[in-house]
Amino acid sequence: MLTRLRGSLNKIVVKVAYICQRSNLSPNLITLLGLAISVLAIPSAIYGNHLLLFLVIVAASFMDVLDGALARLSGRVTAFGGVLDSVCDRIEESIFLFSLHFTGVSMYLIFIGFTISYTISYLRALGETRGVKMEGIGLLERGERLILIAITVILLSVPNSKLGTLLSIHLYEIPIALLVILGIVTIVQRISYLYTSFKNSVRM
Repeated sequence: MLTRLRGSLNKIVVKVAYICQRSNLSPNLITLLGLAISVLAIPSAIYGNHLLLFLVIVAASFMDVLDGALARLSGRVTAFGGVLDSVCDRIEESIFLFSLHFTGVSMYLIFIGFTISYTISYLRALGETRGVKMEGIGLLERGERLILIAITVILLSVPNSKLGTLLSIHLYEIPIALLVILGIVTIVQRISYLYTSFKNSVRM
């Protein structure tokens, strides 16, 4: 979903990528810078600075888009760069989810979300190593997951957010609950897509 919307932000990303290219910055450096920024999410959450936590998520996510744009612009797309980017993406997402524990989000919910997120990414890796293009398959790609995490941080500022006694869940936990639900749907979609792709390739 978010992959289709990236075109609207492409002009800004390309302009920043040009600046980085003129400064002789490498895509791998941008990737590692994004990872370094993401580490700030944990102390931000521990000290209850929700604004800083939100800005950290936004900045690290922007770096994730920027490194790929810079690699394409400078002709420095490499296999190792792709591996480094994927590894850093997984670490960053783990840090963001873990940081939510210090804001009051249920650890059980975080663990389930963590497991589902990794399963979605793992299915993409399994498919693409077997020649199946997986980008854009399923409702919940990494971009959407990061948006839900960011919305969670925004909702932390809403006072008295517990939704009654029947629903033992806080308002700020709803985006993570959606991440779990939509993530399960995405897993089913990707498994189904892989099954169909492999079945068709056998017939050919």
